[in-house]
Amino acid sequence: MKENLKIASKIGGKTLLIWLTIFILGNIITFVVFLISIFENIEFAGGGHGNIFAFITGLLLNNFAAFLLIFGAPVFIFLYFSIANKISIQNAIYQLWKSKTGDYISDKIETITSELTDNKHWNNEITTEGILKARLLQATKSDPNMEKTVKLTTQIRSKLTT
Repeated sequence: MKENLKIASKIGGKTLLIWLTIFILGNIITFVVFLISIFENIEFAGGGHGNIFAFITGLLLNNFAAFLLIFGAPVFIFLYFSIANKISIQNAIYQLWKSKTGDYISDKIETITSELTDNKHWNNEITTEGILKARLLQATKSDPNMEKTVKLTTQIRSKLTT
C-alpha cells in the first residue's frame, strides 16, 4: 500500500509539474509577444473614441503578422491548455507503464477485452459487418454499374437486420 502511494504521488507530481510548465510558460510567452506587438504598432491607433477601429484596420492592412498575434492570443490559451493536457497524460501513461503498474494495467486490459469478445452477439456482428464490407468492395471492383452495388447493399442489410 505504501509503495503504491509513493508511485502514485511521484507520477502525479511529475505530471502536474509538466502540465504547469507547459501551460504557464506558453501563456507567459504569448502575453509578452502580445504586449510587444501592441506597443510596437501603437502608432496605428488614432486619437479619440474611434482609435480601436483605426488600430485594427491599421494592423490588418500594414502588419498582418502582428494582427494575427494580437487577436489570436486568446486562441493560444486554449491551445496551450490542450497541449499541456495531452503531454501530461502521455507522460502519466508512460510513467505508469515504466513503473510496476505496467503488468497490472495489461492484465486489466486483457480481462476487459476477453469479457467483450466472449459475448457471442458482438463477435457475430463483427464477422457479418466484415463480410458486408468485403462483399461491397468486391461488388464495386467487379461491376462498374453502381445500381447493382446499391441493390446488393440493401439485400445484405436486410439480411443483417432479420
